[in-house]
Amino acid sequence: FRSNLILYITIHHLIFNKIFWNYIDFYYFAYRKKLKGLTIKRSIFFFAFVFLNLSCSSSLILKPELSYGKYGYVNKEQIFIIPPKFDFAADFSEGLARVSYNKKFGFINENGEIISPFEYDIAFDFRNGFAIVGKMSNQKLLCGVINKAGKIVLNIEYEKIIYNDNETIAVKKENKDWEVIRLKSLTK
Repeated sequence: FRSNLILYITIHHLIFNKIFWNYIDFYYFAYRKKLKGLTIKRSIFFFAFVFLNLSCSSSLILKPELSYGKYGYVNKEQIFIIPPKFDFAADFSEGLARVSYNKKFGFINENGEIISPFEYDIAFDFRNGFAIVGKMSNQKLLCGVINKAGKIVLNIEYEKIIYNDNETIAVKKENKDWEVIRLKSLTK
């Protein structure tokens, strides 16, 4: 069993990235030092559990990093994956990051592709597939909601928008009462 396990780990070491293997090395060390009494059946379950947990998580963890006055995104090894070109960069939320370029906000994906153009004066992170965005109009900030494709699903005409919970948002137009809108009713 041990030789098969080592062969299995060696083969997969060539396939998966370094982040994944840092975890596997740790778990294999823990297995050898602290879990010697496991039966073969339990050992297989242990490694299958570790493999599934780690391979299902995001394999690419990107964080914003400032370099020469511009923000980009680095991986765990501090290598720029998305080059520094943004005035501001937030963490990724639901696979998209809020960034600003020339004083306007937009969203990019983990490959650095622009999902939503840089046209908003304010933007908030994605939550349940939607993000609140806003534009200045006649010295007033008006807000709306976009989906993960960058499409406006709630027109930019509200004075205030807040999340009530995971299923609804509250919206208010000038001189009108608050309304509650179900997120499911917005077309994704």
